[in-house]
Amino acid sequence: MGGVSEGVSGMLWVHLLAGRGLKAAGRSEFRDLYCVLECDRVHKARTVVRTGDLNFDWDETFDLDLINNKELDFLIYSWDPQFRHKLCYKGSVHLVSLLKESPLHQLALKIEPRGTLYLKLRYTPPRQAFLRTPGVRKNSLFGVDLDTVSNRESGGGTVPLIIARCVMEVERRGLDIIGLYRLCGSATKKRLLRDAFERNPRLVDLSSDNVPDINVITGILKDYLRELPEPIFTKCLYQMLVDALTVMLPDDPQGNAKLMFSILDCLPKVNRMTLFLLMDHLRLVASQSERNKMTTQNLAICFGPVLMLQSENEDPMDFHQPISILKFLLDLWPAKSAREAEAASARSVRPSHLDSGRRKSGPGSRMTTPRTTPRTTPTSQSPGSESDSSPNPPVNLRSKLVLTPMTTTTTAGLEAGGGTAPGSTSTTSTPTSSITSPPSTTAAPTSNLPPGTTEAASTLTATRGLDPDTETEEDKDGAETTSS
Repeated sequence: MGGVSEGVSGMLWVHLLAGRGLKAAGRSEFRDLYCVLECDRVHKARTVVRTGDLNFDWDETFDLDLINNKELDFLIYSWDPQFRHKLCYKGSVHLVSLLKESPLHQLALKIEPRGTLYLKLRYTPPRQAFLRTPGVRKNSLFGVDLDTVSNRESGGGTVPLIIARCVMEVERRGLDIIGLYRLCGSATKKRLLRDAFERNPRLVDLSSDNVPDINVITGILKDYLRELPEPIFTKCLYQMLVDALTVMLPDDPQGNAKLMFSILDCLPKVNRMTLFLLMDHLRLVASQSERNKMTTQNLAICFGPVLMLQSENEDPMDFHQPISILKFLLDLWPAKSAREAEAASARSVRPSHLDSGRRKSGPGSRMTTPRTTPRTTPTSQSPGSESDSSPNPPVNLRSKLVLTPMTTTTTAGLEAGGGTAPGSTSTTSTPTSSITSPPSTTAAPTSNLPPGTTEAASTLTATRGLDPDTETEEDKDGAETTSS
């Protein structure tokens, strides 16, 4: 089950049906409530605001990414346009014991200090979530390899439109959103957007009028990457990066950068162009981490598995390696303008024997680590901006790289938590490769309780005050909630 002894990894579909008996202490009045979903105290999703006195029908679905998670918390807050939001109710589900019994559950979850939440859960283990089955329809978008999509859209040599357009829209209006790429939007709205992309990716309306929640767009992007028949980091190249990461020298940041970037240069052309666009984008997101709280560590947790993992056998999937590799690359990744200025120098670099050390290059071919000055404005890279940079003649890296079986370990607590392509000219220290532990308002109808539910005990954490009359801590991310 993806590390049952420590936590649960994979995908968890959550359908939050309704809340019943959510009465304010000592009085009966209409209130505006919303529910926050957290995994191990990390904010994952949030419902819209509903209005009611006792009963609240949310009827919302979410797809949660799990990486060694143990607890799923439901925190119900009162919403006020002027005052601090108050935590009113809380219920918890212990994922390890619950999902060990069955992947499907219908729960009547008792919450404190009073009331019941009705919900459904469906768990997808890592091997199934990263199975990467090819699309069955001839003209599908999801589940089709990058080359085929690129050839269909532009004759080849460009980044798929769905990736380029999602990246552009996120950079246009999402860089300040707290928890960007960690929060998930409504699964129902995500399905509608997915269908629109399948019909015609050029005509999809991604404006805030049509898709007000940017988390729906970020979710579509991650779903597309997860469902590619082959990950952007191909199997052979991923193994090279795994081995390269084991021989990084703490006192040679320039050599580390040369080695990693030269390996990336051996990707197929469309893969390389797509990866460079995504790395530029993620580095830009990380440069705004003081506002959006998405550091390179947090972004690596969100994107490492979807860019690198592929289930091929019954062995447990290792989430630690892709997260470590992507964080290392993001910390090295320079500004896009610097990469373009030194593209020729970057392409001239090739790795040497990993187990015999590396020679330091002379000043003429020097590639340094990236600038640390963050970009403060979004970039507008066109989908085919890398098309002029044709791939170098392939190098038989496997003859130089002694590949060993990839270690399969399970890492607990990867939920803690900044910029873009190889070749900058200024220097900075290179972080180590270790990974740290993370840390429409409508009146609700009073319908009958959902049928077929079973009782589930909730767990009350004493660290959060739950008196509805007492103001408690607001949403930990600090994001102002608006009614939708």
